[in-house]
Amino acid sequence: MATFIRDPKSGVIYMHQFVDSYRFRVSTKVKVTEKKNWGKGKATNNLVLYNGKSVNSQIKQCELYLNEALADLRVAGGDINTLKKFYHLRCKGKSTISPNDKKFMQFFKEYYEKEQERESKTWKHYRTTYNTLHEFFNGKDPGFDFIDMDFYRDFSSWMETKKDYKISNIGAHWKRIKVVMRAAEEKKVSTNRIYEKFKKESYTTDNIALSDAELQKLEKVKLPNKEFDGIRDHFLLACYTGARISDWGRLHKSDIVNGIWKYTAHKTREVCRVRISPKVIAILDKHNDKMPDLPNSDQVVNENIRAICQLAKIDTKYTQNVIKGGKLVTDSKPRYKLVTSHTGRRTFATRLILQGVPVHLVMAQTGHKTLSSFESYIKLKELQTDQALQDLNIFV
Repeated sequence: MATFIRDPKSGVIYMHQFVDSYRFRVSTKVKVTEKKNWGKGKATNNLVLYNGKSVNSQIKQCELYLNEALADLRVAGGDINTLKKFYHLRCKGKSTISPNDKKFMQFFKEYYEKEQERESKTWKHYRTTYNTLHEFFNGKDPGFDFIDMDFYRDFSSWMETKKDYKISNIGAHWKRIKVVMRAAEEKKVSTNRIYEKFKKESYTTDNIALSDAELQKLEKVKLPNKEFDGIRDHFLLACYTGARISDWGRLHKSDIVNGIWKYTAHKTREVCRVRISPKVIAILDKHNDKMPDLPNSDQVVNENIRAICQLAKIDTKYTQNVIKGGKLVTDSKPRYKLVTSHTGRRTFATRLILQGVPVHLVMAQTGHKTLSSFESYIKLKELQTDQALQDLNIFV
């Protein structure tokens, strides 16, 4: 993990990280002019701004670029100067890896193609895992040494948070990756045996939904800049339409016919039909029917959403019981820390169920294919049980 240090004279924030005993040091080009606004490795809060943007969000983006550059270095090889080159290329949004570095993905593709030739019943499943990996790697092809525990954690988290995969689906992908890695070892293409440590784990998922009172706080909170205001309004639209972040910005008033927004979800290609409320129209009117652009990084968007929710004082404690390593762990955090872009979608579905809207009509709006997937998504049975218990006059 990188360390951020403020230069006391200029106020410029520098990013430091040791790589193979060498120190990588680079300017983030972000300044914190007043010493009181800088704490231990970050700004004292997300409202400390530089050039109109949150300092913490900007330095976090620098750390993301560094992590990408480190991953590139592990694939392509090189020294600390190569890392600096990769970092600056990442900052400019440019690719760093040559097509000639193909190893792991090339072998994976050859593996499922041979399974197809043998008319194996499972070859399509391996192709699905290949396509998922291809998306995760942004088209790059890392070496076998890249398939380590860092990759295991990063890919698991990405499948859960970005792709919204079920635990069973994540486990199936890891099973196929291990099979391919074992085949590569048998053919002496790879000597990497870290894959043997890969296993199915229990992951904490985003399972909170905002209440009506919390949404009102979010609507009324005063924000420090236009960037926060735009992200807040995008998130509110998600709470009122159930759209995923990949569909944010697609809604225009011309798309609404007889009060219904019909669109095809970018992720699942499912057709969604959403009943549009006056609050949605008001937000579109506020921005002249053109929502502001979002930051390129979903992680930056999520950090800003949490900062906005903190400003709105969505800070009551939320307690979760999570199974980790076979043990029951109780975790308690302020609710704003658990909010992500996906919370808007959960909020939309949960509010409709609590208002008594039939499940099939909610699913028509969220685009869920099956009742079982919808039940696991918002814990439908728990909601219905809680509602029934509240309506039960057992002590009358």
